[in-house]
Amino acid sequence: MAVVVRPVRPGDFDAFFEKPPPVRVRGYAGVDGDEVVAVGGIACCGDGVFQAFFDVKGDELRKRYPVTLYKAARRLLADARAMGIPRVVAFPSPGVEAAERFLRRLGFAPLDDGPMFVWSAADVGV
Repeated sequence: MAVVVRPVRPGDFDAFFEKPPPVRVRGYAGVDGDEVVAVGGIACCGDGVFQAFFDVKGDELRKRYPVTLYKAARRLLADARAMGIPRVVAFPSPGVEAAERFLRRLGFAPLDDGPMFVWSAADVGV
């Protein structure tokens, strides 16, 4: 299996989530042949809130390509900075042990004691 990361296309959400995105999104897709196996991006949720998201088909892929996934996430945050997005929020996936560690490595910091993490373009180099 060779996963190629490319900008997300309109049909990728339908292929991966079996529905279109509910909000405007900029992101990347991980593709193995013709199959979309991972989708991640930043969703514009309104009121100036931008939320990061990421999903992979199966833990095996997450464990097999950690560097590829990390580099794609860093590229997305660089895109956010270039677009002038000052802050991005994210929620670690429940049940994924490395989720919080992955967010911290990307420069996200926990907000108070809640489940939300925040990345700030002003605070972190990408």
